Amino acid sequence: MNVTSPCESESTRTKIELKPSVNNAIKHHDESSVYKMSSKPRGYCLIIANVNFRMATQLPGNSQDANRIGDVFRSFDFIVRKYENRTAKEMRLIFKQYANDVQLKKHDAFVVFISTHGNHLNGKELFLGSDDDYIFKEDVLAYFNNKNCPYLIGKPKIFFIDACRGGEEDAGIPIVQQRNALPTIHIESIATRKVPDWSDMLIYSSSVVGNAKNFLYNVIANFHFLKGYVSWGTKSGSFFTNALTELLKKYGREYDLVTLLEKVCFAA
Repeated sequence: MNVTSPCESESTRTKIELKPSVNNAIKHHDESSVYKMSSKPRGYCLIIANVNFRMATQLPGNSQDANRIGDVFRSFDFIVRKYENRTAKEMRLIFKQYANDVQLKKHDAFVVFISTHGNHLNGKELFLGSDDDYIFKEDVLAYFNNKNCPYLIGKPKIFFIDACRGGEEDAGIPIVQQRNALPTIHIESIATRKVPDWSDMLIYSSSVVGNAKNFLYNVIANFHFLKGYVSWGTKSGSFFTNALTELLKKYGREYDLVTLLEKVCFAA
């Protein structure tokens, strides 16, 4: 599976191949536009799934979603680390722990999957811990920027976030997807070049909310629903994660990640 920047043209966007570079899946792409993806293991797949909450509604399907995501990324040679029912404080400690993990030096990518309740406060996206306390989305991303996580400089950080973004229900209308043109950075020598704190991050969402910050790219922050809306699911898991994992299993070795996420928007 490749990861591409959603804002670049097909001929210029950078891709990440989750299999070794000798795989046939990237023979049709210029190798200079493909991220290195040959380490064994590829990297961590960090999963946080909150099912039980102090006051908020229980989310029994989140545990199954976490298992599905874990199975898929194990098949791509990632080390899967799963945590369930963590408080907001515990979530912060987990993110800090992995951002400082020296093993990241040996890895080619980093994946995070968060499944919990979500909302927004003063225009900021947030996620609930099992104690109903919260952590802001921007704080989660900040743990893994170049200043706080130098081991991942020049490497893609991929975030899948399956959470409500408010309490409104979406009645369903045709989707018009928009993309802002974001710049890219090609790091030739990390030892001799300075890079912004937020390089190797890319914001990708199923629908764009607000103005994307130009310095955030190469982290895939994928949200299923518009700001202010609920995320739909059942006791067997969310529609979004079901669609995501099925497409990754079926097409993950053929298509780049952004193409797959576009398919998820219509399949979920």
